[in-house]
Amino acid sequence: MTVIVDKSLSWRDVARVGGGEPLTLSDKAWKRVEQASRIVERIVETGVRAYGVNTGVGALSDTVVDRDSQSRLSRNIILSHACGVGPLLPAREVRSIIAAQIANFAHGYSGVRPEIVRHLAAFLEYDCIPEVPSKGSAGYLTHNAHIALVLIGEGRAVVKGKLMSGAEALAAIGLPPLVLGAKEGLSLVNGTACATGLSALAVSRAERLLDWADAIAALTLEAVGCQMAAFEGNVLALRPSAGIAKVGRRLRSRLNGSGLVAAALGRRTQDALSLRSVPHAHGAAWDVFEQTARIVDQELASVTDNPAVSGTPEEPIVSSEAHAVAPALGQAADSLGIAIAQIAAMSERRT
Repeated sequence: MTVIVDKSLSWRDVARVGGGEPLTLSDKAWKRVEQASRIVERIVETGVRAYGVNTGVGALSDTVVDRDSQSRLSRNIILSHACGVGPLLPAREVRSIIAAQIANFAHGYSGVRPEIVRHLAAFLEYDCIPEVPSKGSAGYLTHNAHIALVLIGEGRAVVKGKLMSGAEALAAIGLPPLVLGAKEGLSLVNGTACATGLSALAVSRAERLLDWADAIAALTLEAVGCQMAAFEGNVLALRPSAGIAKVGRRLRSRLNGSGLVAAALGRRTQDALSLRSVPHAHGAAWDVFEQTARIVDQELASVTDNPAVSGTPEEPIVSSEAHAVAPALGQAADSLGIAIAQIAAMSERRT
């Protein structure tokens, strides 16, 4: 089932696309992309100074780039940043990054042409997976750059299980290589699409893992004949936590009517801490999960390109900012990793 970008995607949408579903834009989203593209075209025509459109990037932000060189600048940005190393990302991760990148462009503040978005959407539709090394000295920029290589007929990609050059991959799915325009090279490597796409997958996997962890803990509690009094709703409510309450409800539901639990009633004063604290440890992880999921959705709803273009073609506005920086997302992802590690440690202790 096709995922449609209208206002913004959710982490679940990105995970679905990562899993193989295609993605397209609503009519409103296409209009936003087209409007932003016209604004950049107008900036090029008038020569209004704008970072990454008609200037260099980074330390060269005050160096004016003439109109004839702007396309070459875009291409060179891609080539210079495609310097990743290490094992390749699996197809699911690459697809998720592409989905997050399309979602960013669909906000209508980047200024790339619709052809860029159509090519990226075609990668998803025809399962054309660019080779993306998992590590790189330029951080997230390298992942995006390796995807962009295939857009211009460079790099390599896998199409229907066959590895081929970027040019061959485009031909295999019926697309020509793109000649990038002003700002497009910068937009293609910019933003937080990589971190957001990978975080959406991490949240999806964490949800499944936490579901399993709750179910496995219930099996353990039943097998050892736990004392259910520790998991009663009124007892757990003494320590207010949405996560603790959630895990408590799940344990009570799964263990309701268990003969083994009933036979163990009153056998011990209390169970081992690794058993009694299942709602607390798992609940804390669920709380972190909810916060991380919220941050990923917040990132997908955000414009993460720099600069952002707005206004109208007649009165363009170029806003230089730092929206491509994502400390909230990084901290949330780190927190989720810590939470999952604690769940693993609890499982080991119960074993």
